[in-house]
Amino acid sequence: MTVAVEGDDAGSLVERARQLSRQMQTRRSIRSFSDKPVPREVIRAGLEIAASAPSGVNLQAWRFVAISDPEIRKAVRALAEEEWREFLEQNGQRQWLSSSLPGWKSVTGEYLEKAPWLIAIFANEVPLGSDAGSRRNLHVTDSACLATGFLVSAFHQLGLATLVHIPSAADYLEEVAADSEGERLVLIVLVGHAGEGADVDSSAVNASKKPFHTVATILGPDED
Repeated sequence: MTVAVEGDDAGSLVERARQLSRQMQTRRSIRSFSDKPVPREVIRAGLEIAASAPSGVNLQAWRFVAISDPEIRKAVRALAEEEWREFLEQNGQRQWLSSSLPGWKSVTGEYLEKAPWLIAIFANEVPLGSDAGSRRNLHVTDSACLATGFLVSAFHQLGLATLVHIPSAADYLEEVAADSEGERLVLIVLVGHAGEGADVDSSAVNASKKPFHTVATILGPDED
């Protein structure tokens, strides 16, 4: 159900859309988080919003695990740094990054330990509580990524900073967070308050966004 807004005519709808567009365009990934805590209820609200995302056949083939435990965050950092070192040694990646991003330097995973919350997003290949031989869920990765978009958008609108970490190893959190063999870790979202002087993620090869016309097309007659 859509909530009616007073004066919700075409003009006000366009203006609200523009305001939201301006707000969302200020979202950037950062790697500097402050020590300021984020209340558990705020994280819960963000997860509730993520859980409202559309999914294949409405199966909600995902599970979110919010982690504030400092020891787990420290362990995730160690795994990420090992993964990063292995990546840099493959196929000349270090040289490519140095030439593509002047001033680039090796990035540590300190932010994974500093962010007050890590949210692990698991995709459920098999419905939870089902036998391995039962039917399988549909569009699990697509659905989990769509829900993650809701999650990141919600926290940005709440004034929080986020960073999406993409682990190459699906067993990152297997021992402490996975619920069954049918689960697969897809993404980890870092959530917290931006650190003092925090700027755009300096590890990004393209620090600025592409022009609108290069990433989107609107088909249909022009409006008057």
